[in-house]
Amino acid sequence: MRRTAASCLISFFLMATTFTVTASEHKVPVDESYIAGFLAGAQLTDREIINRFDKEIKKEKRTDFFERAFKTRVGERNSVPYTFYAGFCLPNDEVSKTVINNILLELKDSASLPISENGKLVFRAIQSKYPCS
Repeated sequence: MRRTAASCLISFFLMATTFTVTASEHKVPVDESYIAGFLAGAQLTDREIINRFDKEIKKEKRTDFFERAFKTRVGERNSVPYTFYAGFCLPNDEVSKTVINNILLELKDSASLPISENGKLVFRAIQSKYPCS
């Protein structure tokens, strides 16, 4: 029971926490919504790129050697999550509240960067927290 109460308190604290990147007089929050949108965009674009690649590759006449080499180096397309080639793998390939809160925790100790660096900062935090291993 204590563990559940502690988990609830931590979750509540994280929901109320907003990481802020300061640049000049402007403050741009990197919060749950920012991270959720970042991850949704990454999954959508990576999925679309891979699907287009798969369609194009099926149109081409490939040798048996190419087929074997491709399977050896890349494997079957369904064997890795869509974000694998971006260098991160989310648990069950899903954006969850837990994933978002873990990324917020990863960002908590990050130094302030200019607004233009928000994406890079979040991307590095995601790769650090959820590497593909």
